[in-house]
Amino acid sequence: LEQEFVPFENDSTGRIFYRNAATSTRKGIEIGLTAFLGRHFFGSVNYTFSDFSFKNYEVPGSNFDGNTLPGVPRHLGGVEIRYARPEGWYFSVGGQSISEIFANDSNENNSRAYLLANARVGFIQKFESWQLEPFAGVNNFFDARYNANVRINAGFDRFYEPAPGRNFFGGLKVRFSKME
Repeated sequence: LEQEFVPFENDSTGRIFYRNAATSTRKGIEIGLTAFLGRHFFGSVNYTFSDFSFKNYEVPGSNFDGNTLPGVPRHLGGVEIRYARPEGWYFSVGGQSISEIFANDSNENNSRAYLLANARVGFIQKFESWQLEPFAGVNNFFDARYNANVRINAGFDRFYEPAPGRNFFGGLKVRFSKME
């Protein structure tokens, strides 16, 4: 990619600016598969490989040629098993794996790799034109410590925005469809 723009935070003002990183190379692949496993079970798996690096990128006093672009994990994968019927109980369990994410152009700071596991359960009940669906779940089941966001080239080394630990959710979805 020609004329790559890279954000950076000015240490004295805290404002975000952009500089030209000259050139970057971006190579990668994404694959995914969703399949019916039988008896109302479905499975899905996905994987993304990203090889993004700087080429011809210098700032006064530093040369970042060959460094990985910050903010993008090299490996990202996920898996989910789901049981679902048009009416009645459903559930899903899944996980996501994210490799380290560099936080700055020098690749000196990074957010550690992490693995997340999630689960959800619910019940679908239909009444003529109405459909009710109570549901509940848990995110980050194993209470992994990870960063929800990496601020690229942040000033004062404030790169990381921590994610919540294990958390629970629930709700009720109500749907009305006028029958013809």
